[in-house]
Amino acid sequence: MSNQILILKKYLLVLIIALVSTSCFHSKHQTSDADIKSFPADYTQLIPLEIGDWILRMGKDTDSHLIRQISKGKFSHIGIVVEVEPEVKIVHAIHDENSGQSGVLYSNLQNFVAPNAAEYFTVLRATNINKQQQKNIAKHIQQQIGQPFVLNTRNEKHRYCTTLIYNAILQVKPDFSIQWSKVNFPPFSGEYLFPIAFEQYPQVKVIYLSQTVD
Repeated sequence: MSNQILILKKYLLVLIIALVSTSCFHSKHQTSDADIKSFPADYTQLIPLEIGDWILRMGKDTDSHLIRQISKGKFSHIGIVVEVEPEVKIVHAIHDENSGQSGVLYSNLQNFVAPNAAEYFTVLRATNINKQQQKNIAKHIQQQIGQPFVLNTRNEKHRYCTTLIYNAILQVKPDFSIQWSKVNFPPFSGEYLFPIAFEQYPQVKVIYLSQTVD
């Protein structure tokens, strides 16, 4: 799939669903804006992250806001912590035509949640995945660095931000289960996975919930 087709498919998916089939996305709960808390500018020292932590952010671009709208969640993108020393490293799958970034790549914490990239973010930790399992998940994900971003349905080959993490977790925890969202608008009929699925995972602990300070 060429970059042009990938971009077109991504935007058509978001725009069509947002305008026509918003009702087909099911949400267990919604978080009000009042639940998003402020954090100091020097937030990096406040977060004792662990390998395997999920970091969800709300992006600032148009498609991020559309993803939030159609999923009824608070976040549009997710990454996973794979290293904490000497600095926090996050791996995520992204296709950003503005920056030219595409595929599975590393990012540090400062860049991942920088004010130009995120309106706010949260750090979540699964309570039923032990530390050794988290290390194994991180190793599996790191092996995919450089692989292309692939936006497809659940039944097709896919590799985007949520499915990158989901598939890696399944490698070490086959009983891991989160809610996919069904899209019923051809040619995008099928199931897709949004960040809200991780946000709503029953066995998760909120480490931080933050909002940038103007």
